Amino acid sequence: MNILLLVLATLGLAYSIARQLAPLRVLVLVGGLFLVIYTLLGGFNLFFGILVWALYLGPALMLGVPDLRRRYLSAPLQRRISKVLPPMSETERDAIEAGNVWWEGAFFAGPPPWRELLADAGASVTDSERRFLTHNVAALCEACPEDFHSAP
Repeated sequence: MNILLLVLATLGLAYSIARQLAPLRVLVLVGGLFLVIYTLLGGFNLFFGILVWALYLGPALMLGVPDLRRRYLSAPLQRRISKVLPPMSETERDAIEAGNVWWEGAFFAGPPPWRELLADAGASVTDSERRFLTHNVAALCEACPEDFHSAP
């Protein structure tokens, strides 16, 4: 029964992490609290308890402490990846420097924050842009031949 409880709790925690139902720190604290209670109630023998705690604390500390993650995980991965990837092109650099991706970034990053996206009025037209659209574009359209307007 104890092993079944441990397996179900582990599966529930893994599901929560995969679905991002809560921040990682909250999930690590909940998992740690469960392991403390399970350990205090005698759910582990000595060897299995040390093994489970080591398997829990290693990733929890590595991913949960930003300094450790940067030094021992992110920096080595970044060095290895930068050796494999080609250098950034001028077009890619221009795209990155152009700013953020607004709606598309929020939409493709996971569950979109619909309330925020729908509350944003979006871009507005300035007075000079409105004058250009009403005068200059209208004059350009009038200068076009008549058959241009009915083109497919």
